[in-house]
Amino acid sequence: MDAARDLLHAGGYEAVGVDDICARADVRKGSFYYFFPSKQDLALAALDNMLERGRAGFMDAAFSSDAPPLERVRVFFDNLAEGNVSMQKATGVCGGCMFGNLAAEMGSRDERIQAKVQGMFDHLAEAFTKTLREAVRNGDVKNIDPVVNARALVAYMEGILLLAKNANDAKLLRALAPNAMALATAPKASRRR
Repeated sequence: MDAARDLLHAGGYEAVGVDDICARADVRKGSFYYFFPSKQDLALAALDNMLERGRAGFMDAAFSSDAPPLERVRVFFDNLAEGNVSMQKATGVCGGCMFGNLAAEMGSRDERIQAKVQGMFDHLAEAFTKTLREAVRNGDVKNIDPVVNARALVAYMEGILLLAKNANDAKLLRALAPNAMALATAPKASRRR
């Protein structure tokens, strides 16, 4: 699982073969197929594993705290930046977001991967929505649409991760992460009729 997650994150779905995964994990191909019918099944399991690790790691650290709601948003983006900086120091590569990478590469070609990635995006948007609704209840922010702002935060997160990956510079995330607060607190857009 670790080998698949690392290789898929760094190289993408199409660039990584079963042979690559088996070589990295030091397992035989027959063992691979005993546990996973296909590379797609392993990729789906790796996405589940990545989501679980993210929940248990920086998501819980940000959203489960007793900190004020807007502080939780800031902590989430700070943790995202620091996690990617640490990964780049360890591997030499800024991998961006495994979910976003697979969405860009496979989202329109593989319904099962698309659904799994969408589930992660929805889970994160729900966490942001809950946090922003609490900020409204507390009077920390007014005249926002928590659902729209939450989706904007997810889109911003994916965008800055993509920029950092493309530049192979995780430090960009440190510079761009603070701007997420402007999206979190952006007032409702007026609708023209």
